[in-house]
Amino acid sequence: MVRSNIIRIVVKKREVPIPPISSVSLTADRTEIYEGEKVNFTATISFAGTLPQRCAVTVDTYVNGKKVKSDIVEAEAGTSTATYSFTLRFERSGTYEVYVEAYR
Repeated sequence: MVRSNIIRIVVKKREVPIPPISSVSLTADRTEIYEGEKVNFTATISFAGTLPQRCAVTVDTYVNGKKVKSDIVEAEAGTSTATYSFTLRFERSGTYEVYVEAYR
């Protein structure tokens, strides 16, 4: 019996590029409340294309420039947006500026 030479085949995992985040928009269910009331927010994270696979996005929430929370949002494959909803309670009277930052 005569055996041939050995050929080694290396199979690599295909890296599918995830499109970058192109924009983040934030909405609130109301902008005037009384002390101690809550406001419901929805952030929409848009990607620069359709996601080829599921991916995680970190969303940081800021009130008056100070980070108050950080969460992970799962964006589904085949979509180009992800939605993140959260609620904040405001205990003291005043004017508050709320925004979010999203990144991978």
